[in-house]
Amino acid sequence: MNRSDRVAGLIKQIVGETLMFKVKNPQARKATVHDVTVTGNLRSVKIYIGSAKEDEEKVMQALEQVKGFVRSQIAAEAKLRFTPEIQFVYDHSLEYAENIEKLLRDLNKK
Repeated sequence: MNRSDRVAGLIKQIVGETLMFKVKNPQARKATVHDVTVTGNLRSVKIYIGSAKEDEEKVMQALEQVKGFVRSQIAAEAKLRFTPEIQFVYDHSLEYAENIEKLLRDLNKK
């Protein structure tokens, strides 16, 4: 496991705990962290988020509002030389998996 992977895991933990316990915005609290990717120089982070499909737009707007707070929590807890810029990305992979499972079930019925 390289340093980028370790930092990504640490940031995933920090962001997950921050969204669950520290953020006051109820829409942002609906988000779950699916994955985190970090650039090689550790200056940029993509945080892949999931939520109920009907809440997607509101959750993403709420996350943009709390982005500064989340970044400050990363700075305080990760103890990195530079605090990375963060970008929230909605993760549609669960929806794709559900669609594939539904298609497979439909094929098995035939």
